Amino acid sequence: MRLVSTLASMRLNFCRLPLFLLVCLLAAFSLSAAEFKLTNGDIYNGRVASATDDGVVFTLDSGGFTPRVSWPRLTQETLQQLSTNPVAGKFVTPFIEVAVEVKKKEKVKKKEIILKEVPRVELPSGKPRFFSSLGSPVMLAVIIALYASNLFAAFHIAKYRNKPVPIVLVVSLVFPVLGPLLYLSMPTEGSAPSAQGDGSAASAASTIGGPMDEKKPNAGGLGVAAHAKATPADSGGPQVFKRDEVTFDRRFFETKFSGFFRMMPSDPDKVLVFRTAKAEIVGRRISRISANEIHVQLLRGTSEAAIGFGEINEVILRHKDAK
Repeated sequence: MRLVSTLASMRLNFCRLPLFLLVCLLAAFSLSAAEFKLTNGDIYNGRVASATDDGVVFTLDSGGFTPRVSWPRLTQETLQQLSTNPVAGKFVTPFIEVAVEVKKKEKVKKKEIILKEVPRVELPSGKPRFFSSLGSPVMLAVIIALYASNLFAAFHIAKYRNKPVPIVLVVSLVFPVLGPLLYLSMPTEGSAPSAQGDGSAASAASTIGGPMDEKKPNAGGLGVAAHAKATPADSGGPQVFKRDEVTFDRRFFETKFSGFFRMMPSDPDKVLVFRTAKAEIVGRRISRISANEIHVQLLRGTSEAAIGFGEINEVILRHKDAK
């Protein structure tokens, strides 16, 4: 009998459980529903359905949803009410106005800033002197740079004046600036011939420049003989300029063959022969010239030929009838 009564009471409790859950849901629904006021006077009765940075959407008790309401359109009372809502609370805080009294209390509560004395470098007392500043890293770097420049100048002065380089460097090291200036003011060693050697130098020059120079070249006159070979204007023979002896550029042609730039060349019996790896071009005048090539008017006819400076191996100035 006791078992039957216990089972009957348990059945009765299971029947009441759904009713109890329904009552709890209705109570929670009634608790979450509230009035939400807008600044224009509108009032929404319901609960929060959705909340974002752009605003909030309410579920109305009468059914349906409200359009999204931006946060500034809600009253401060409603914003305070929504600050405890788990959905809308994190979006509402920036729009809640804080009372002046609360702000003053927060300022008072702020921790007072205490300025602490920081460690400072002790400055030297008295006026700084010039000699005391020589020990600073900056001045040492300047002195080293000046000494290096002094020795560099002394080295090149010794080379220019044909002086012993070690002696000039030592003197310039002991007497900076003055040493290089002293050697620079000296005459170059071996540049001034003696009085006795003047006559021999003159006679040697006359001998080299004489008519027998081409037949009897000597070791001392190689430079003059080579120049005479490169510019045999007096002998009337062809004048040859090779790539390994001169530099073929605009300046070379403008200075050496200025007479060929005229409409009528100064010497109409002379022609310019340009030898390249591919051909030999004979021109009677230079029509135009640029930074990279030269244009010549051919000996036969009126046509022109363009020749690049890099293509020229040899230039010959000769008589137009010579071969």
